Amino acid sequence: MDAVTFKCLTNLKDFATAFPDQADLVARLEKLRAPIIGPEDPRIRVICHSECWINNIMFKHAGDEPIDARLVDWQSSMYLPPSSDLALLFVCNTGWDVFHNHRDDILAHYHHKLQEILGPNESLGLQSYTLDQLEADFKADCRYGVFQRFLHLPVLPLDSGLVRMLKEIKQWGVI
Repeated sequence: MDAVTFKCLTNLKDFATAFPDQADLVARLEKLRAPIIGPEDPRIRVICHSECWINNIMFKHAGDEPIDARLVDWQSSMYLPPSSDLALLFVCNTGWDVFHNHRDDILAHYHHKLQEILGPNESLGLQSYTLDQLEADFKADCRYGVFQRFLHLPVLPLDSGLVRMLKEIKQWGVI
């Protein structure tokens, strides 16, 4: 077992202790391994940040109102499906309310902005990348987000919202 997977599984023990009534969920999570998106993965890829944490996002404000956001700290960027950064951001940086109640609207906004930025003459296949594909890729990539959440568990809170999030991801068949 590689060191990263070992750390993730070690941190999972803290989750199991905090939520002893979630034995089935813990058993599924124990099967997690470092997700690798290999060359055989047919999904569209882009340069992704790959560490899309809240502390790597800088906001510009007009008074108290945020008007723009930028990702910073790009030294770990990778060539992955665009949904991988979104899955990490949602699973590691949002609570249950945002994950469950606002996810579809945020993904739709992301998709709209992606298409708007690319314009009609984009040639890499992203112009034909549908919202349904983004949503399906997001669900698949939540496995990556869950792995990262447990990898960094000591600095991310354990709460009942996380359990609810994991149960929803489990319903998708990802974990």
